[in-house]
Amino acid sequence: MFPNPGDKAAVTDAQRICATCPVVDECLTAALAEEGGRGKDTRFGIRGGLTPSQRHALYNRHRMRRAAA
Repeated sequence: MFPNPGDKAAVTDAQRICATCPVVDECLTAALAEEGGRGKDTRFGIRGGLTPSQRHALYNRHRMRRAAA
């Protein structure tokens, strides 16, 4: 779940495992709550099926929606 940077095959394998996990949504929710507003360079591993960059982007989208509401 912690592929080396640039190892796209390992990322794909980890995401494939996440796709079949019964708690993937809970895992992603926990990751987003734990990581909070941290930058993408301080997030690690595949969590909830997403890469650090994907989780950072998702967090920012959620934050923007809350701000707009």
